[in-house]
Order: sequence, then C-alpha cells, then structure tokens
Amino acid sequence: MTDLQIKQALILCYFTTENLDTIDDKTFGEAVTAAQTSGGIAVDGIAGAETVAMLSERVRSIQMNLNKAGNNCPIDGLPGPLTDQAVKAFQHQNGLIEDGMVGTLTESALNQTAISNALFNPDEQVTEHFNMREFQCECGGRYCNGFPVAVNRILIEKLEMVRQFLDIPLVISSGVRCEELNREVGGVWDSYHKLGRAADVLVYESNGYRVDDVADAGEKFGLKTIRYYDQRFVHFQYND
Repeated sequence: MTDLQIKQALILCYFTTENLDTIDDKTFGEAVTAAQTSGGIAVDGIAGAETVAMLSERVRSIQMNLNKAGNNCPIDGLPGPLTDQAVKAFQHQNGLIEDGMVGTLTESALNQTAISNALFNPDEQVTEHFNMREFQCECGGRYCNGFPVAVNRILIEKLEMVRQFLDIPLVISSGVRCEELNREVGGVWDSYHKLGRAADVLVYESNGYRVDDVADAGEKFGLKTIRYYDQRFVHFQYND
C-alpha cells in the first residue's frame, strides 16, 4: 500500500472522519493506533508491515461482502474509488449515511446482506409458476450480476396467488433493478424495484383481462399497485 492508500484504508475501515487532505501526523498516528488496537496487533502508532497487512485484509473482507451484497468492486485489498463508490451505493440502498466509511451500522447491514444473498439461489423455482430468474435485473450484465439484491419471496408468493386467481400467465417485464438501470429507465430514486420488492406485469387483453382486473387481483392479496393503462402493465409492490 502507498501512504495514500493507508490513509484511505484507515478512513474506510476505522471510521476517522478526517478528510485526506487534513490528516496531519498526530491524527494519522492516532488512527493507526486505533486500527492496531481494534485488529489485536502490537500498538505503536506506526504503519509498519504488520499493520499494512492487517489493513489490507480488512479492506479485502469489506470488498468481498460488498460483492456478495451485489455492489461489485475489485477484491484486491486496496482501497480506491471503486470500493468507495460501492460502499456509498450500499449505504444509499440501505438508508444509511453515505459517508463511504464502514462503521458499526454499515458493517452490520453489510454482513447481514452478504449472508442473506449468499444463501440466495437465482435458479430457484420459488412457486409453481415463478422461477427466480424471471425477476432478474434487465441491465443484461452491463451494470450488475442480475441480482444486486435478493428478490423478496413474499412478493413472488403473492404474485402466484394472483396468477392462480386469474388463471392466466403473468409475464414479468421488470423485476429487481440495479441503481444504474433504475436511473437509466427514469425510475424514482426510492423505487421498490431496487429493494427487490416490486415487479411489473404485462397485461394482454387477449387473456380476457384488463389492467384494472389484474391490479384489483393484486390488491385482493395485499399488494400495492400502480396502473399503467397506456403501456398496459401493472406495477406490483410488497410494502410490509
């Protein structure tokens, strides 16, 4: 690590709120001491080989969990703009302060999301008529791996109820969205698509149903709806 990267790692991992340009020798030594104490290594306030190795391993762990949570960045143990961007994107998605620092709240949310997504099977047949792949992000791999967040299972189960109630196929036109795709298609900043809690369903009148019929069925089973008459689809979201 360069001196700059050591400072970046300290800011990322050990929560100093100092700007890089304002970290003087005293502040730097205090930050190194705090990192050494937290990491359980010899405390001398000097960023030697052992301290640098510990910082690198800590950064790598954060990067791995960011990737598991769907916020991709290099896994190289080196802090930088891509890792910073991934941390802030994750914080934005989870309603956390977007400061780029992995403090207690961010670390807890990151660990929980990483564990949850590690258990997530993108090829799972969730219900009789719905496979998880039907809800993957439509960016086609341009911005994410298809599942920047796990799709909410209750949403899918309720859509299955709608499908069986109407006895017609439900075609998903938009499921989960990554931040980049949501921005590209003009989605609202707090879109439930980004949380894996929304799906748009196309309405084919040849099946004998109109937009209102499909939306009413969703509301019958506790889904919130937005009706797009001109484009002939219904937006379903699960709020609870």
